[in-house]
Amino acid sequence: MVKMPVLLSSDSPSASLRGKSGKTSSNGRTASLAPQVNEVVSEALSNTMLVPVPPACNDGVLQPLFLLFLVRTFVAWRAPMDDCDEVFNFWEPIHYHVVGHGFKTWEYASEYGIRTWAFVLLYSLPCKILWIIGLNLHDAFSDYSIYFSLDKTSLFYLTRFFAVVMPCFFSEMVLVRSVAKLEGARRGKFTIARYFCYALALAPGMFAASGALLPSSFYMVCANFVWALWIRSYCDRGRFALTGTKSKSGSDFKTLAATALAVVITLISGWPFAALVFVFFFLGVLLSFRAWSAVPVGLMTVGVTLGFMAIVDYEFYGTWVYPVWNAVLYNTPAAAKTKILIPVVGLLARVFTNHVVPMMEQASVPQASDMAQSFVAALAKAEADLLEEQPGSELYGVAPLSYYPKNLALNFNFIFLFACLGIAVSWSPAFLWRRIMNPKDHDHQSTQADSVVLFVTETSMFRWLTGPFFTWVLLLCYLPHKEERFLFPVYPLVCLFGVVGLAVATPSVRLFWLLSVPLSIVRIFAQVYYYSEPVYTVWEKARTISLQISIENESKSASFASSGAPSEQTQTTSSTWCLGNDWYRFPGHFFLHESARAQFIKTKFDGILPAHFPEARTGIRLVGQQSGVGSKNISGGQNAASARDQQGQSSLRDDRDLWVQVSSMWRKPEALRPRLDAKVPPRWNNQNREEHDRYVPESQCDFLVDGFSKVELEKVQDRAEYCRTMIDNSASRFPFRSFYLLPLEMGASVVPWLRQTIRKYLEFRYFCIIRGEGNKSPRPATPRPPRVAADALATEKTGTGDEL
Repeated sequence: MVKMPVLLSSDSPSASLRGKSGKTSSNGRTASLAPQVNEVVSEALSNTMLVPVPPACNDGVLQPLFLLFLVRTFVAWRAPMDDCDEVFNFWEPIHYHVVGHGFKTWEYASEYGIRTWAFVLLYSLPCKILWIIGLNLHDAFSDYSIYFSLDKTSLFYLTRFFAVVMPCFFSEMVLVRSVAKLEGARRGKFTIARYFCYALALAPGMFAASGALLPSSFYMVCANFVWALWIRSYCDRGRFALTGTKSKSGSDFKTLAATALAVVITLISGWPFAALVFVFFFLGVLLSFRAWSAVPVGLMTVGVTLGFMAIVDYEFYGTWVYPVWNAVLYNTPAAAKTKILIPVVGLLARVFTNHVVPMMEQASVPQASDMAQSFVAALAKAEADLLEEQPGSELYGVAPLSYYPKNLALNFNFIFLFACLGIAVSWSPAFLWRRIMNPKDHDHQSTQADSVVLFVTETSMFRWLTGPFFTWVLLLCYLPHKEERFLFPVYPLVCLFGVVGLAVATPSVRLFWLLSVPLSIVRIFAQVYYYSEPVYTVWEKARTISLQISIENESKSASFASSGAPSEQTQTTSSTWCLGNDWYRFPGHFFLHESARAQFIKTKFDGILPAHFPEARTGIRLVGQQSGVGSKNISGGQNAASARDQQGQSSLRDDRDLWVQVSSMWRKPEALRPRLDAKVPPRWNNQNREEHDRYVPESQCDFLVDGFSKVELEKVQDRAEYCRTMIDNSASRFPFRSFYLLPLEMGASVVPWLRQTIRKYLEFRYFCIIRGEGNKSPRPATPRPPRVAADALATEKTGTGDEL
C-alpha cells in the first residue's frame, strides 16, 4: 500500500482545514492563508501523519499507459525522420560500427570532431546484441527446417523500438506515476496524471520526439527521470525546497544523485548545453539538502566521464579529440565568442600550459601528459579560429524568434495554449490552488464525475519546473540557428502544464477531447501518410530489390566458378543506388542489402554532403565448427557480398557457429584497407562548401531514388520500378499540408466547396525508384500501389509546370 504525507492528500483532514481557511467571505475578501498553511505544514511534518493512498493504476492511469505503449510501438514503426542529421550523424555511424560501412559527415572528421562516438555506442551496442540474437535464432530454427532471417531493415526497427522508443516510454511511465503519487487519494473522474498521460500519447510533438535518435531526445528521457524523482521527493518531503526537514526514506540522496547523474550523462551526447535544463534542480537540491560535500564528488564524476569519452573518441578518431569543447565553440553565437569564449580560452590555455602539463610530466604518466598537451593544442587552435570569426551553425539557416512559438502551437495545438495558462497559474498566489469544486454539489456523483480536484495548496514545485523550461527556451531563442528538435527536452513539460492549465480553465474534461485530440490525430496522420509512410515503403521496396540483385549475382558467380571462369568474373558486384534532389529523405543503409551502396549525383544542392567510411570488418563471423579455419564475415546478415575474408573459403563447412570477437563490441571496426581517416583529407570543411568528390556519374547508377512531378515522371515512366505519392511541401498550403484532411472529401456531397478547397491547396508528387540509364535489366516495372484520394487528386488536377 502506497503512503504519502497528509499534506498532499486532497481528502485529508489537513486539506479540509486548508479548504476552510481558504473560504471567501461574503464581502468578497479572501483571508490570508500563509499562517494557517505554514502551521499545517509544520504539524504534518512533525507528526509524519500518513494516510493510505491507492496505487496509481486505481486512479485510472493504467488504461492511459496502455494507450501510450501502443502509440510508442507505432512510433518505432512509422514515426518520421524529419531531420537528415538523425540519419547521417547517428544511424549511419551505427551502421558502420555494426555492419562495416556507411556515410560519414564532416562532424566525424578528426579535424573538427563535433560528434562523440560515446553517444553512438549507446545505441550500436544494443544493435549488435540484437543482430547476434537474430543470427543465433536463424541457426536454431534452421535445425527444425524453419526459415528465420533478421535482415537489416528489421534490425533497424528492433533497435529503434528497444533502444530508442522503450527508454522514452519507461521515462514517461515513471513521470506519470510520480504525478499520480503527487495527486494522492481522491474522488472524481478527472486526474492530472491520467490526462497528462493522454497528452503524452496523443501530442504530435511527442510522437516525433519519442522515436528520434537524437541528443535532444536523449536529454528528454534523462529529464523525465529527473523530474519524476523530483516530484516523488516532493511527495516525501512536503514543501520540498522551503523546509530543511529531511526524509527518513533516503530519497534526498536519490534525488541529488539522479540530478547529478543526468547532468553528467548529457555530456556523453556531446552537446553540453542541455545540462542547463537540470541546473535549477541541482541548485534546489543543494540548497534544500545542504549537501555541499557532493559538489567535489560531482566535479570528479564529470572529469571521469569526460576522460571516458576522450578514450572512446581516441579509439575511433585516432587522435585526442574533445567533442564537447568543439561543440561549444561551434554552436556559440559570434557575439558570445568575442565577449566570453576568447577570454576563457586564453585563461584555460595559460592554466594548462603553466600548471597542468608540468604536473603531468612530473607524474610520469605519458598518456595523461599527451592528453593534456593535445588539449593545449586544441585550445590554441580554438583561439585562432575564434579570432578569425568563422561562422558556425548559422551557416545552416537562421530563423526569427517566432519560430519556436509557431512550432509549439503546431505540435501541441490547444495544449500549448493551456500550458501558457498553467505556467502563469504556477506563479499565482497560493489560494488559486485550492479545490475547484462547488461544495453544495460535493455529494452528487453526476457532478463529481466531471469535477476537477487540484492536488496542492502551494506551487513551489511547479515554479521549480518552470525554471528549466524558460532557461532552455530562452537559450534556444538566443541561438541564431533554430530547429524543431532542439525543443524536445521540454516537450513533456508542455504536456504537464497544458493539463494543469486545462484543469484551471474548466472543470470539464470534454474540452480536452473536443479541442486537442482531433487536431492531434489529424496532425499525426499527416506526419505518417503525407511524409514518412511513402519514404519507408519505397526504401523497403529498395531493400527487396537489392536483395534480389545480390542473390542473382551470387548465383551467377557460383555458375562462373563451377565452369572454371576467371576469378575476376566470380567477384560479386554491388548495386549502386543514387540519391537525387530528395537525398535528405534517405533513411540509411539499413534499408539496403549489404552488397548495395548509396551514392550522390549532382543536383541543385551546393552544400557539403557526406562521404563513405572506409570498408571495415566488425568482428562477427560464421566459422566452421570442426575446421575452425574457414571464416566468412557476415556484416549485414544474409548473403554478405563484401568485406569478406578471402582465405580459407574452400574449407568452410556447412556446420557453422557464430563467432564474436568480444573487443569488437565497442572498438572501431578493422579497416579492410589502410586507414583513410587517420589524417583528415582536404575534402572535409566546416563551412558548408560543396565538395565535388561526393558525386558519381549517373551512368554508374543502377537505380535512382528521387521525387518527381507528374511531368518529370512521364519522361522516365518506362524505367519506373516503384512509386508512391507524397505531399509536395513547398507547393502546398497551410493548414492542408500539416493536417490530414483528405478524409473530409467524403462530406463533399454535403459541403461541395470542401473538395475543391482541399484540392486547390494540396500538391502531390511521386517518390520513385527509377532504373539507371546504364541498367538494362528486363525486370518489369512494378505497378504503383493504389492511393485512392491522392492518386485521384493527382490525375484530375489540370495545369502547367509542376502541377499534378
